[in-house]
Amino acid sequence: EKYSTLSSADIISNYRRQAKTLFPAIDMFAISEITDGNDFIVEGYHIEPELAQELSSKYSKKIASIFLVKTDAEKFVRNIQNSTTPHDWVIRKTKNEETFEKIAKMVSDYSELIQKEAERHKLKSLNMDDDFDAKVKEAVDYLKE
Repeated sequence: EKYSTLSSADIISNYRRQAKTLFPAIDMFAISEITDGNDFIVEGYHIEPELAQELSSKYSKKIASIFLVKTDAEKFVRNIQNSTTPHDWVIRKTKNEETFEKIAKMVSDYSELIQKEAERHKLKSLNMDDDFDAKVKEAVDYLKE
């Protein structure tokens, strides 16, 4: 529904505001898990490079970050239409081609922003547009270092 009324920039702005709002809770969660000696993953738009860098600085080498992005909007639309993921968030919401394109534009725009921010904060980003399975392995290997 939001894709029919909001622009990509508006949605990204809202996601960024939500990320900043959730940061204190993520920080509390992180220190709790670090104290307990647990590995954990924070996934999604809930954390951005600036916030990840702040956690890394605050908790030293206990935090590893990688940002997975997709910048090819056309490929995103093609792939989502062929998705076999049973609970894919895009397919669950719509079957409308125009909405797929709007979602793809937002994902691409946000990914480009995240890539730039990751670089600015000296954090790793990984483009997932091609060879997804190999890129997932690369990301996991990076986090294990």
